Amino acid sequence: MDSKGIPATIMYPAGGGKHPTILVLSGSEGGKSLERACLLASKGFTTIALAYFNYNGLPDYLIKIPLEYFPKQLEQLRFHRAVNLENLAVTGASKGGELSLLLGAHFQIFKAVVAYVPSAVVWSGIDYTGTAPIQSS
Repeated sequence: MDSKGIPATIMYPAGGGKHPTILVLSGSEGGKSLERACLLASKGFTTIALAYFNYNGLPDYLIKIPLEYFPKQLEQLRFHRAVNLENLAVTGASKGGELSLLLGAHFQIFKAVVAYVPSAVVWSGIDYTGTAPIQSS
């Protein structure tokens, strides 16, 4: 775990202080989306690249990840010197874009959602073994 036991990397502009904050989600590759988080941080945002699968100590596959995981992890970062949960957005691409839309629809903590190439529907998880049961929402 990277940031106080949370599987996240936090990036922020030089100069200190709290900045508008963006939760940056990976897609079907899992892990952390560090490149997009770095790019957004260079534009003046605090970014939180949060892993939710395919990362140390987390599920190997994109299966049965509870939506409640995300606000729980963010709450633990409330007192980080650069994180502003009062001005929070979420972004992701592909499966991360789908997740971003779900998070924005379910949790009022997110003030903005930017989803790149998301699906218009919620699809089942992905385990790459062909054994995952199809789940409906």
